[in-house]
Amino acid sequence: MFRTLLTVTLALALGCATQEEPTPAPTAPPTTARAESAPLKEKVSRLNDRLRRGEKAGLTPLLRERADALGSLMDVDAGAALALSLPESVRVSLARKQPDAMPLLEARGDFEGELEVLVADNPARTEARTEHFLRVKGERLQVRFANAPSGDLRSGLRVRVRGLKLAARLAAEDTQVVRQAFSATSACRTTGDQRSLVILATFPGQPQTLTAEQVREVFFSTTQRSLTRYWQEASQGRTSASGDVVGWYTLNRGYSCAESDAMRVAAIAAADADVDFRQYDRIFIVHPEATGTNCSYGGLGTLACYTQQTQDGPITASTAWLLADYMSPNDLGVELVTHEGGHNLTLHHGSARDFGAEALGPVGARGTLTEYGDKFTSMGDWNLGHYAAPHKVRAGWLEPSAVATVDGTDGTFTLSPLSAPMGSGLQALKVRRGFYGDGWLWLEARRQVGDYDVSFFPSQVYGGALVHYEDAYTGSYTHLLDFTPQTSEWWDPAFLPGTWTDPYTNLRLSVDAATPAGITVSVHYEPVPCVRAPPTVTFDTWYDYAAPGWQVDSGLSITNNDTVGCPTSTFALSTSMPAGWPTTNLPASITLEPGNQRSLYFTKEVPQGTPYATYTVDVTVARDGASITAEDTLDVIAPCQQAPIEVRFDRASQTVSAGDTAAFGVTLVNHDSRACGWWYFEPASMLPAGWATDYDQFGFDIEPGGSFELTMYKTVPTDAQGTYAVDLQILRDGYVVETTATASVTVNPCVRSAPTLSALPSTVDVVPGGTGSYTLSVTNHDAATCGGSTFTLALDSDPWGSVFSASSLTVAPGATATATLTVTAPSNAGAGSRSFELGVLRDGVSVGGVQLEARVVCVPRVPSVGFTPASATVEAGKPLTMTMTVTNNDSTACAASSFSLGASAPSGWTSGLSQTALSLARGASGQVPLTVTPPQTASGRFTVSGTASHTGASAALGSFTVDVTPLPLKATLSVPALSYRRNGLVLVTTLVTRGTGSAQASVRFSLLRPDGLTDVLTVSTDAKGKAGWSYVARVPGAHSVTATATAGTETVTSNTVGFTVQ
Repeated sequence: MFRTLLTVTLALALGCATQEEPTPAPTAPPTTARAESAPLKEKVSRLNDRLRRGEKAGLTPLLRERADALGSLMDVDAGAALALSLPESVRVSLARKQPDAMPLLEARGDFEGELEVLVADNPARTEARTEHFLRVKGERLQVRFANAPSGDLRSGLRVRVRGLKLAARLAAEDTQVVRQAFSATSACRTTGDQRSLVILATFPGQPQTLTAEQVREVFFSTTQRSLTRYWQEASQGRTSASGDVVGWYTLNRGYSCAESDAMRVAAIAAADADVDFRQYDRIFIVHPEATGTNCSYGGLGTLACYTQQTQDGPITASTAWLLADYMSPNDLGVELVTHEGGHNLTLHHGSARDFGAEALGPVGARGTLTEYGDKFTSMGDWNLGHYAAPHKVRAGWLEPSAVATVDGTDGTFTLSPLSAPMGSGLQALKVRRGFYGDGWLWLEARRQVGDYDVSFFPSQVYGGALVHYEDAYTGSYTHLLDFTPQTSEWWDPAFLPGTWTDPYTNLRLSVDAATPAGITVSVHYEPVPCVRAPPTVTFDTWYDYAAPGWQVDSGLSITNNDTVGCPTSTFALSTSMPAGWPTTNLPASITLEPGNQRSLYFTKEVPQGTPYATYTVDVTVARDGASITAEDTLDVIAPCQQAPIEVRFDRASQTVSAGDTAAFGVTLVNHDSRACGWWYFEPASMLPAGWATDYDQFGFDIEPGGSFELTMYKTVPTDAQGTYAVDLQILRDGYVVETTATASVTVNPCVRSAPTLSALPSTVDVVPGGTGSYTLSVTNHDAATCGGSTFTLALDSDPWGSVFSASSLTVAPGATATATLTVTAPSNAGAGSRSFELGVLRDGVSVGGVQLEARVVCVPRVPSVGFTPASATVEAGKPLTMTMTVTNNDSTACAASSFSLGASAPSGWTSGLSQTALSLARGASGQVPLTVTPPQTASGRFTVSGTASHTGASAALGSFTVDVTPLPLKATLSVPALSYRRNGLVLVTTLVTRGTGSAQASVRFSLLRPDGLTDVLTVSTDAKGKAGWSYVARVPGAHSVTATATAGTETVTSNTVGFTVQ
């Protein structure tokens, strides 16, 4: 039996440099245990015990409770869920006894399918969530990992997951990539034109103000910042985006952000009539936050492409979900789509990696990671910066000549800005971190070049080099380092001109110069000294005990801890204890290079006659006069003495009904001596003859002094009567019957039969939010000797409501009892049928069922009618156009309806709608212009109304008010001739009008004579709006005359007319 290894390591001498320590193996970041994990584990364990005891009462509810608890445990601790899964034999036995409970039982196995990886970014960019789904034979399983998943997993990979499946969850204990993602020749690449479809999708009752043109600018603008311009600049022309924006579409219902896949399916279906999906390899869905929900993300993106089903056939495409609130203003939208689009290109987040007071900690140290800590790439916190150099290399956006890899060789390098165009020379430097491990430092220069790495960043960033670190923790992320650790913020992380010496390796970096044109960097590796260190020795005897005559193997592992500058060492091996025990397979010496490890084993024989006691086993490793001795202990005990295994029934007898199952809990105790070790046992039973026997465990190992529990099931024949002996035989090694124990079963003469369950009607029609009722009948077919039985009615109607008039019925044999079931449809239920499985249980065990159906029917409702604006002012005789808005308020089960439209205006007005019919989907609104014209004589406030009606509901009325201002007063003056004789009569006439009609007014004539005097006359107009003055012209010369008309508070001056007197 293996035991914990004994590790012996001598401390290094004082003065030994830290750079000579061996590299620690990377470990997964620690996971904080969730508070709910412990109670869930306890609950599942308790329910497992109840199942193992063979409880019959309430088996289906018990399995359902356990399935809920196990599923929740899978979400928070997949490793614990795997450990607490039922043995396969128990699962098979339960499924055989309760076939309808299969969906409530987990299944172990290998599950192979296409992987889908999504990254959810919360709006504040403080928390990210990476989700994995596996599509297997039409199912989409959410994968939870017992161990941290590989950072290289991405969508489109075909993987095989070994683990535990329960409903739509999969707890993974091992994951293997079967086939890589789509080839580089497929449409879904990181370079070239990214053919993008943007679907604008909203939900019923949620109109949007964001326009398709605004979204088009965010993605495809060529005149301001956009996704395509960002990709073109950042990739040096290798990648761009083109495509279409379609919608807004109103989906069939509201979708929460936790239903992203269902939302995607609905959005694709909504756009199907307008789109050939085969033309695109990037799909973006812009949507609002559904009313009454709280969206956990601002954006969500798949990590690479995967297979999607559309009405045009399967396509290979990525998907991103974008919350509409973050799509404007334009630059904010670009920050969002370049981030989620980066995920689609397989890029994970730009993180910050903090090592406290140091720019970089020990080799293999993880430091503190801040998920979105890089403020200078759009894959980090909200910003428009270029993707970091490691991400650009991953995407194939830098030509080979733009990246230099330095691995152990000194040199000086000049880097152009990362945002400079193609052909700018060297732009990224990848430097191995000293002589140990696979750590790399990436150096890049950020300068104010281009449209994105411009004035958004503090000047410190433009004065040196940004440095990212890559090691076993990085995966598809980038990790920004802080080369000014003395400050507490991350706005000044640049490596400014100067020298940095790695305190843990032999690497030295210098930024020799930093100019607007770039940086000059020197790389130097110090010679590696030879510093010898004691080896690490691990030693373990592979047994706790042995008997005389046994051969005992021991394992030995030796690690050479010398620095890499040292030569190969030879280590001498020897063993001296226990004295006199023959040793084989131990070499005299082994040879190891620095940093290498070797494992081996050797054997010691326990001599016959060795006294029973505890002995020390040793091994000594020596080099150059120094040695390390490692020890372990071994108990020498008496040889094996077998004893019959003990069998204990949990009860000596029980009473059951004919046709039922008798379950016996059994405890087995192994009384062998310690040296006998583990033995394999199997159960068997011969009595009662002809009865079927089953076990929850068909074979098991038990150590000496140990015990084991199992359950034996006996199926009682339907014709059985009386008391029967039941036996259990235990076979050692599966061959020899070692022990037989007996109990008894008394068969109740009652013979039970399955009842009949019926429902009338089998189908009901229900409106959204309404109810429907079924009459349920249960007939008991038991034998008369059985007495009455209580049958429990069970129904899972979620999210519908359901109420029984009586949830349980006590029915005598041969009798029938009835109850009423009332179901309530959700208020937002859509059209279609909902099936319910109504079950009947006796003593917690399902004994029958029937399928019910409820059809959700349409309820036409009065539409809403409104006008925009609600009031207006217009001049008499002038047209006025208002927008009439009609909203379809039908229930969620209704299809689109056609509405008849009408309008009503005051007498003498004209009115006209641009259209008199409007087709609207449920919850949708439509607008129709209404134009009205008041008569020229109108003045004051008036009401105009509009109506909308459709079949099955009353007409709706909406109205708006119009303030009509009268036409302006007009005065026109005239005389019959232009010349008159002295003392002649001049007929001066003024016509006062409003529009085309006459008006009543007081008219004041004013006539200027040649002698400078003015003659005036005030008269009133007649019924035709005319006012006249018969003027006697006495003064020779030129005369001019005007008139002023006054009606109420309104005054108007006429034209001026002249005439001459001879």
